Amino acid sequence: MKNLTIDGIPVQIEDGSSILDAARQAGIEIPTLCFFRPLCGSNAGSAFAPVSCQVCVVKVNGRIAPACSTKVQEGMVVLSENEEVKSLRKTAFELLFSDHQGDCFAPCQLACPAGMDIPAMLRAIARNDLAAAMSIIWDRIALPSILGRICSRPCEKVCRRGKSDSAVSICQLKRYVADTVLGDAREIPLKVEPVNGKRIAIIGAGPSGLSAAWYLARSGCRILLLDQDPQGPGGRLKEFSEEILPRDVMDCELNHLLSESAPDRIDFHPDTLVDFSDPDQVRDLEENYDAILLACGTNERAFSDSKNCWGITAGPKGIAVDPETYQTAKESVFAIGTAVRGSGALPVRSAADGREAAEQILLYLCSKPFGSTRNRAFSRMKKTDPDVLLELSRGSSSADRKEPKDAGIDDFSMLEAKDQAERCFHCDCRGREKCRLLAESKKYAVQNTAYEEGRKAPFQIRRSGNLIYEPAKCIKCGLCIAIAKKNGEKYGLAFIGRGFDVRIDVPFGHDLKEALEKSAKECVEACPTGALVREESADLAANHSSIQKID
Repeated sequence: MKNLTIDGIPVQIEDGSSILDAARQAGIEIPTLCFFRPLCGSNAGSAFAPVSCQVCVVKVNGRIAPACSTKVQEGMVVLSENEEVKSLRKTAFELLFSDHQGDCFAPCQLACPAGMDIPAMLRAIARNDLAAAMSIIWDRIALPSILGRICSRPCEKVCRRGKSDSAVSICQLKRYVADTVLGDAREIPLKVEPVNGKRIAIIGAGPSGLSAAWYLARSGCRILLLDQDPQGPGGRLKEFSEEILPRDVMDCELNHLLSESAPDRIDFHPDTLVDFSDPDQVRDLEENYDAILLACGTNERAFSDSKNCWGITAGPKGIAVDPETYQTAKESVFAIGTAVRGSGALPVRSAADGREAAEQILLYLCSKPFGSTRNRAFSRMKKTDPDVLLELSRGSSSADRKEPKDAGIDDFSMLEAKDQAERCFHCDCRGREKCRLLAESKKYAVQNTAYEEGRKAPFQIRRSGNLIYEPAKCIKCGLCIAIAKKNGEKYGLAFIGRGFDVRIDVPFGHDLKEALEKSAKECVEACPTGALVREESADLAANHSSIQKID
């Protein structure tokens, strides 16, 4: 046995173990990319690669060393999280990004104010799995049938298919899924957490307040939803004409949101004016609710009175809030939608505010650090050359863009929806949810463009059976080579080329499926960047909600 300390914590571990083993035994997290325990055991993943990833570096007795391959020694003193180590890890991640080509998120998803995983929705529609498509939509958008009619479609303006001929009918397809599911009263599994004892008061039942109420209720909170309109929920949604937003469509979706999807958790009171100048009403809200959310639109009186009772200040267009948390000057009071952004805010932006504020409120109620949950350290192709567009287009449908009005009908048929969904280029990364490069780099405030002039490999997408391989995303860790060798593959994979041009590929021009007959699943599991994925599992991670659970 060997005795050492890591960050001041004494650790005793078997001789021959690595520092990484010792750290994990002590509950200390050290990032890894080229290490894969089922293959490496206590050995470095870098043993299979020309250069290790260097993200697991630590300081050992005053010198820098990789934790995955450095064996423990008696009396060793290890520092895993001092400023020097963190700076070196950050640089290692930024260098990896400099040679990493591809989009973590498709442009349409980045442009969507709600951040919906649009390519995953389109893949689900293409295989006629409306239950999966609806789950993907509901993960980010509480009112898809309504917003499918009134959204300004920022996603379609950046769709790469539009650079070839015309954008995918994203908004219309979202509407098709929601209309079909709600119209047929289909039972779609919806993740709803047990009641957690937390109570939230929401003032305003427009798109932002309704969205927040729904996501908070799904997460286990009980909601008091108040609105001064005697005609019921909807807020400024009622300003749209019957031709654009039919009332029966709006009523159907709002009834689902308030009554069916989160039963007995949203207590809605229309025709109720909250008088913030009344000390008794204010005291009742503060004493009986764990948080208060102002979604009352551009109500000048409400703002003026809440300013007096809570010290809330004015922002450029409304109530001043922390832009990451939606928290006002009063700790337990949050504000969203047009109450913050002014009357010009898009309804889809207001609805997105509701979901984001729900997530922040839950973190606040858990007494957890809260703030931005967005990962800004991600790879993004800024320029799409014709050869990249051609590569992305392979495998997509050649059908022209169609909208229901083109066919003189109210909505797509199932076959039309499938055809339209198959027009998508799928320029997102299908391995994003398991990508350790993306997940770990977030922790180190990585600037993905710090070394923007890095050498970029030619953009390629290799498809073979259900395997998708993108060499430009590969960090050349060599794990897939070693796995194929371990499993006795006939062809396997190999490092090909020299110096900066080295790449991983199938030797002698054989097919990827032939190379990994026994090893495909294991290689996909080991790949740290999503460079290698299996198509049938690509959308499984989309069927979850990132809304927090309160223990």
